[in-house]
Amino acid sequence: MKKALTWLLTILLLVCVLPAFAAEQEIDKETGLVIATGFEQVKKTCTVCHSPMLITQNKADRDGWLEMIRWMQAKQGLWQLDADTENAILDYLEILQPEPALFPADPFARAKIIELIRHLELDVELVARRALPAAFFGAQISEELKDATQTDLARGMAAVARLIKCDPFIGGAEFTAADLYAFYTFGLARAIVAKVFDADLLEGHGELGELLDRLSERPCIHKVEAAKAA
Repeated sequence: MKKALTWLLTILLLVCVLPAFAAEQEIDKETGLVIATGFEQVKKTCTVCHSPMLITQNKADRDGWLEMIRWMQAKQGLWQLDADTENAILDYLEILQPEPALFPADPFARAKIIELIRHLELDVELVARRALPAAFFGAQISEELKDATQTDLARGMAAVARLIKCDPFIGGAEFTAADLYAFYTFGLARAIVAKVFDADLLEGHGELGELLDRLSERPCIHKVEAAKAA
């Protein structure tokens, strides 16, 4: 049950966070910054002494942004920030100015990644979740629901297979949010299918199995998996 809850929390995080990346972003005309949670703190604090272009032209992880703040406090006269303001700024910068970027800059390429994520969600994850109570919580599942789920999963996998590239990442040459979504979507769906249907969801999709093996070696995913296993 603990493993099931961990999968659910991971998927919930992806469902809540990734749309913030993928949604059409509202841009502040004065600064060129994305209007999102933490924007006001960033605008009031970070654009007082320098151009907002220094934000939009840079990318870093949370530690990298914090290092920049500490340098500006030591060398550029930035005042001490209270914990709430500093965390709001770091949350904003970490999500909207990540390193590496999780979506392509090109609008068409970005749209294709969003399309792929939506297919993973609607055609695989949500279909497999019909059988989640039976897989992890001992609930009964009717033969009718089992048959419908198995049929719809086969169709969903076929739809996703038409969109993926695995060259070397799921959307092409660059690591994107779709790779993160794929890793945890297939992880959960594959576990459900194994328990309820005694089958391998990725049978006949060897390229996806190889992709997931490669993704599991990435430091960010390896760190999450290690925490799940602890």
